Amino acid sequence: MAVEALTIEEQEDIIEEARVAELNRLRMEYSMKEDESGEKKKQRINAVTAGFMITVALLYDGVQFALVWIGIGFLVNWLISVCAWLTFFFWFKSKGVSYAKPKNVLTAGVALLLEIIPVLNALPALTLSVLALIVITKSEDTLLAKIGVNIPMVEKLSGNMLKK
Repeated sequence: MAVEALTIEEQEDIIEEARVAELNRLRMEYSMKEDESGEKKKQRINAVTAGFMITVALLYDGVQFALVWIGIGFLVNWLISVCAWLTFFFWFKSKGVSYAKPKNVLTAGVALLLEIIPVLNALPALTLSVLALIVITKSEDTLLAKIGVNIPMVEKLSGNMLKK
């Protein structure tokens, strides 16, 4: 009995079917997962965390503004900016938000540049950046929850497809 070779179209169909099956399996797995309170997880950044993030960003920006106002900001604000950027980088990373996405890189990068430049670092660029990243993350989570997909699942699928 001779074995027939598959055409490229047939191979692509098989790969697409496998991808859809994996997506459905992960969607079912995710829909069954619940957090400690028994509610289904849908948001990476909840309202309390968002409030704390914005408060910390306002504190960083307030300190920088005060230092510029008293005349020593140009000496130390660049260091405060780097510390603030690292704080939020690790905070967002711990919540599953990656800075590697183009819109996140652009948002955080512009804020870091503005915060490093003397006098401009008195502007609340960090707070606006954190607020923008929270809004972007919450909108992604809301959209993907409506269609039954979560972001870690999408990243896992795209990572698996890139390895093949």
